[in-house]
Amino acid sequence: MFPDINLLLSTVWDQGEEFIYTRFFSQASNIVLGTNPPYSVVDFSAIYPKFIGPATVLTGTFTQGSPTVTVASTAGVAIGQLVIGSAIAPGSTISGFTANTSITLSQNAIADATGASFNDYQAPLLPIGVINAYIALASSRLVQARWLSDWTMGMADLIGHFATLWLLSEGDGCSTPGKAAAAGLAQGIATSESAGPVSIGMQPTPGLEEWAAFNLTLYGLRFAQTARSIGSGPLWIY
Repeated sequence: MFPDINLLLSTVWDQGEEFIYTRFFSQASNIVLGTNPPYSVVDFSAIYPKFIGPATVLTGTFTQGSPTVTVASTAGVAIGQLVIGSAIAPGSTISGFTANTSITLSQNAIADATGASFNDYQAPLLPIGVINAYIALASSRLVQARWLSDWTMGMADLIGHFATLWLLSEGDGCSTPGKAAAAGLAQGIATSESAGPVSIGMQPTPGLEEWAAFNLTLYGLRFAQTARSIGSGPLWIY
């Protein structure tokens, strides 16, 4: 009969196998675990503001813990617009409004304020909901414990990459099925151009082993360059 390995480890190292695997082998495997800090569209817009568009300045009265804001005017206001201000929780959007009276935020106000100015982003390049979806996607892929100080920029570049691809396929609108199909076709990478007669040479997007569609945007190239320098390191799975 074989001896109890857990009893042996406990006798030799005063710890069982679970501790040995967790304490030593997990570190050697380079499997990094951890939770990411909060990241909102406000953080993304601080690095790449063009995706959010210019701000319209509004004034309103805020009550801490309430989503309702009394405003002087709701001209240009629409549901889904991003709002940023000192009394507004990061990432809040407009979820409803009453004409020329008040707006309702997606999150409660974080401070009391009377006649406070705040920014309403009425013309983003793509819907805020789409940006939030890409934020969730990026956060699920990038572990801050591995990326460390590069995490914030890695998040911005990955989100910017997907946002640019979204604009390539959806940005101009698709009024007919043919236009919708054309917008969704893979374009590849331009390798040559000429002026007359007009022509352009295209190379298919490289395979996944060569970072594929990340080659299509500057954000993707920056992200891939950083990701390759970080790497995954050795893995040990049991």
